[in-house]
Amino acid sequence: LPKPETYPKIEQAILTAVKEVCGEDAVAPDPEDETTIKVEVDDKVAVISSGGTKVDCEDPLLRHLLSTISGKLGRCVAPEKPPTEEPMEQ
Repeated sequence: LPKPETYPKIEQAILTAVKEVCGEDAVAPDPEDETTIKVEVDDKVAVISSGGTKVDCEDPLLRHLLSTISGKLGRCVAPEKPPTEEPMEQ
């Protein structure tokens, strides 16, 4: 398996995926906060923050789409570390 350091940052992976789905012009990273992405589609605005863990949007369909994208990428790009087993005492 590749080392975790070789995985892209989750924010970059979400930015790339949302650009592919919504278009280049619809997506912009927040210049003040690199963990926040602003998406504007058909006069509907959404904000993806905290590395994809939170999506704020008035439109439920856009919120669901962006939540699904960020959730699935979060599990693929930044997989949870398996629990380490403690050595058994004798």
